[in-house]
Amino acid sequence: MKRNQDYDKYSYSAREILKYGVQGVLLCVAVDYLFYKSFWVLLPMLPFPIFFLKWKKKQLIQERKRKLDYQFKDALNALSVAVQAGYSVENAVMACSRDLERLYPQETDIVREFHYMETQLKVSVPVEELFMSFGDRSGIEDIENFAAVFYTAKRTGGDMNRIIQTSSRMLGDKIDVRREI
Repeated sequence: MKRNQDYDKYSYSAREILKYGVQGVLLCVAVDYLFYKSFWVLLPMLPFPIFFLKWKKKQLIQERKRKLDYQFKDALNALSVAVQAGYSVENAVMACSRDLERLYPQETDIVREFHYMETQLKVSVPVEELFMSFGDRSGIEDIENFAAVFYTAKRTGGDMNRIIQTSSRMLGDKIDVRREI
């Protein structure tokens, strides 16, 4: 995983550029055919696929963040279970990483993020800093809030078990309400 993966940015693959570029051109051709049926009107519309690519990129970023938010709920549940089982928070993150591998494919963002955390923990990076970094890069309110609470609790000696359980439950309820709406 890239060290500073920013979830507010998205890079198209060559295949995606071709796919969405063709969709944009076909949309221009369809609009021209339905309303104008003139080749000369189609020519000024041809820059439209560039705007379509930008719009599609924003849509893909939003979808990626939504999936990451749902996946984070599962990660918090796994983290909560590991802490309840008696693991330290650092070891719980490593156990959570293995649990997430069973739930999601290797290429999903949450699995890569927890693998990255696992490797950083092995070189003695504090877990609270890893969560803060993840929260900052994700730009997702729920993850940022959890990271801030986790950081404060870890630094001040709070009850990590209760904090993780409460955060997990509250985030789960919030996501369930969003799904129902």
